[in-house]
Amino acid sequence: MFNPGKVYFKQVFRMLIAVLVLAMAFLAGCQGLSYLDTAIAEREELVEATPTRAEDKQKETPTPQATATAAPLNYRLTVWVSPQFNPNDPTPAAQLLAAQFKSFTAQYPEVSLDIRVKAASGAGSILDTLDYASQVAAEAEPDLVLLSRTDMEIAAQKGLLQPIEEVSSTLDESDWYAFTQSMGIFQGTVYGIPLAADALGLVYRGAFFSNPQPDWANVNTQIDGLVFPAGDPTALTSLAIYLSAGGALQDAQGQAFINEEILTQMLQVYQNSLKSGLISTTLLDLQSDDQAWDTFQNSDAEGVITWVSRQLQDTTGLKLAPLPSLGETSFTLAKGWMWCLVAKDQKEKEYASLLVEHLVDPEFLADWAPISGYLPVRPSSLAAWQNPALQDTLGKILDSSQVRPNPNQITPLSSSIKTAVQEVLSGQSEPADSAKKAADSLEAVE
Repeated sequence: MFNPGKVYFKQVFRMLIAVLVLAMAFLAGCQGLSYLDTAIAEREELVEATPTRAEDKQKETPTPQATATAAPLNYRLTVWVSPQFNPNDPTPAAQLLAAQFKSFTAQYPEVSLDIRVKAASGAGSILDTLDYASQVAAEAEPDLVLLSRTDMEIAAQKGLLQPIEEVSSTLDESDWYAFTQSMGIFQGTVYGIPLAADALGLVYRGAFFSNPQPDWANVNTQIDGLVFPAGDPTALTSLAIYLSAGGALQDAQGQAFINEEILTQMLQVYQNSLKSGLISTTLLDLQSDDQAWDTFQNSDAEGVITWVSRQLQDTTGLKLAPLPSLGETSFTLAKGWMWCLVAKDQKEKEYASLLVEHLVDPEFLADWAPISGYLPVRPSSLAAWQNPALQDTLGKILDSSQVRPNPNQITPLSSSIKTAVQEVLSGQSEPADSAKKAADSLEAVE
C-alpha cells in the first residue's frame, strides 16, 4: 500500500544528500584554487631565484646594465730602450725620464709599462732581439722601441715597425729642427718620433776662437794638435768635411759620385795640416770615435773632431765649436734616436702613440734636453739652456745639421775616400792624384 509520508521523507533525504555533496564540492574547489595559487607562486619564486642563461639574458636585455660598473680593461705596453736612456740610472736626466713615464700611467691608469734595457748594438741589441722575436716569438715583441736612425732604417726595411704616422701626426708640428724631422722619415713614411740627437763638432781646450764658426785657417793658427779618426772605415769625419765644401754623394742619375775637385780641396787641407804639425800620420791608426777621444784625453792635443755629446757630458775644461767648414756656411752630420712603433693591436698602437707624444712633449723636453747630454730635437728646448754662449754654438750646429748617410748604403764611396786620405797622409800620393783615383774607382764599380 502506498504511503505518502514515507515518499516525502525519502525525497527530503535525497535533497539533503545533494546539498551536502554540492557543499563539499564547493569547499573542495575553493581549496584546489588555493593549492594552485601556491604552486604558481612557488614556481615564480623558483624562476626568479634561478640564474638566467646568458642567451636568455641577452634576449631580454640587449644592453647589459653591468657595463657601467665593469672594471676598465688593462693594457700592458712593453718598451725597449738602450743603456744610455735607461730611466733607472741614478742621474737627473734618467730620474726625469722615469717621472715622465710615471706621469703617463697616472694619466692613463688602465695602462701599465714594462721598461726593458737592451744593448745598443751587437748580439742582444734592440734591433737584433726585435728581429729574432718577430721570427720565433711574436708574443715577446715590444710595443715601442727607441732606435738609432740607422737601426730604424734596417727595421723598417725588414717590416719590423709599424708606420707611426697612422696614429700620430706629432712629426708634422713646426717645433722640430729640419734634420730631426727628416730623421723620422724613411722612404716617405714616418716611422719614428725623435727624442735626442748628436752631431759632429770641434771639442777643444786652451785655445780661443774669435770666429764663432772657425774655418780650417783658424784651426791651423789657434789649435795646437788636432785629433780625428782618419782610419775610420766609414770615413765619417772626412765625409762631413767633403760635404761642407759642397761635395755630393750622388750624380743626377742617383749613382754614387765623388766630386774630384772638391775632394782634392779637402785632401789639400789635410796635407797642409800635416805639414804645419796640426795633425800627424798616427791619426791613420784611429779607426773609431772612441779611439780618437781616448787619444785626445791622453795627449797634449788641444782639439778633437767628435760627437758634440762628448762635451755636453763632460764640460770640465772643454769648449765646443761647430765643425770647421771648407765652405762659406756651417755644415755637419748628425744622428739621433727615435721612438718607433712595433705594436700591431689597434688599441695598443693608440696607447703607444699617446706615450710617445707624452715623451716628446715640448715642456718635458725643455727640462730634459739640457741635462740629457745630447742635442735637443726641438727649437723650443734650446731656449732652456742657461749658458748663452753654449746656446748660440748649439744653435749654429743644429741649424747646419744634416742626417748622416747610412754607412751600409755608401760603403764603396766611404772606402774610396778613406783610401785617398790614407795615401795623402802617408805621403804615398798627391791630393789631386788620390782624388782622381777615388772618383774613378766609383765608375769602375758601376
